[in-house]
Amino acid sequence: MKLQMTQHGKTVTIETERDDLTSFELVEQLRCLMLAQDYHPDLVSEAMPDEEEIDKIISDGIKELDNRSDCPEDRGIL
Repeated sequence: MKLQMTQHGKTVTIETERDDLTSFELVEQLRCLMLAQDYHPDLVSEAMPDEEEIDKIISDGIKELDNRSDCPEDRGIL
């Protein structure tokens, strides 16, 4: 597979040996294109989080919901 991005006179090309990338692998390649085109890493992560970042977002969300619970029933305490 060949992915190419041209922006502001700069061309970045990524070629993979395989054409059967998973969606997560393809997103990772697109992230690499953006980083190679000098997009800020934090903005790339915000727009296209990787699997590890998604896991952290979910975990943080669950913790936040647990901490918000003021009702004993919501915490499993009767």
